[in-house]
Amino acid sequence: MTKKLKEIYPDVQILPLDYDPDVSFANIENRLQMLVMNAKQAKRRVSVVQKKENKKETVKKGKIHKQESYC
Repeated sequence: MTKKLKEIYPDVQILPLDYDPDVSFANIENRLQMLVMNAKQAKRRVSVVQKKENKKETVKKGKIHKQESYC
């Protein structure tokens, strides 16, 4: 099932959680926290890339004027 989800959604973060009797609640909670932190970091990276791409598109369309150098 995980493989199929990865094929459909290549950027998805999948974290299997073991709910066996010997796995502590703290372990499960730590895994969930790591998943959330990784998702936030991935979102920030995507946001930065999108901003750079938008800036390049704006430059291509000629909407940004060259700043004059006063050196």
